[in-house]
Amino acid sequence: MIKSAKIVLPLFFFGYVAAGHAAAFDCEAKRIEVENLIEKATDEDSAGLHTALQELRAHCSNNELLMHAQKKVEKLQRKIDDKQSDIEEVKADLQESQAKSDTAKVAKYTRKISEKQADLEELTAELKEQQEIVDALKNTK
Repeated sequence: MIKSAKIVLPLFFFGYVAAGHAAAFDCEAKRIEVENLIEKATDEDSAGLHTALQELRAHCSNNELLMHAQKKVEKLQRKIDDKQSDIEEVKADLQESQAKSDTAKVAKYTRKISEKQADLEELTAELKEQQEIVDALKNTK
């Protein structure tokens, strides 16, 4: 179980909740989620959760959550752009290696492309999830 507000607050302020709980995007949903956790928590755990609830009530703003989520979307988009650029560079290296019939480098660049494409897929999935959070927060206004 979660033992301190230091762990709980980032989970709830920025769109993530403890494993096994539904995602909560806006401040009201986060408050309800923490209240539900308090009901289920042991006495030892509930002190941190009560602190988290007080912090949520005092500082949570849907506008701030939206701004944070939008910044995350922008950051992920930059990472995706960088990864796509990296893939294009490695593809050029691959073509050069193929032209020279350098089988070792062909294998190396083929592996690198596969790894970078897998990274790109992960980033794209993360971007999609974060965009859903932005959309949900926009609908709470």
